[in-house]
Amino acid sequence: MHTRVATHSISIRSILQDAKFNGVKIFQCVLWADGNKQYQVYYKGTCPLTCDYVLEYLKCPAAQVYFYLIKQGVPKDEADWVIKKCFNHVQVLKV
Repeated sequence: MHTRVATHSISIRSILQDAKFNGVKIFQCVLWADGNKQYQVYYKGTCPLTCDYVLEYLKCPAAQVYFYLIKQGVPKDEADWVIKKCFNHVQVLKV
């Protein structure tokens, strides 16, 4: 049985705000940046290891969100649909 994941029930912002490294949330703020399905995140930290993690995470936030959804039990086809709906073409191609 597949259940359609309604876009209004999934907040990409809340998923990104829940991103953690070593048990600590990494983004203080996540904003919808523009109409091109891009998000703007704010990270305020000085730990070199965490900074490296954030840089890698931000290379493809769509992939990070995709795997988060899969880990939460969202069926693959539904996770694909959400990523295509919520991220730009460049990010979708990286997943």
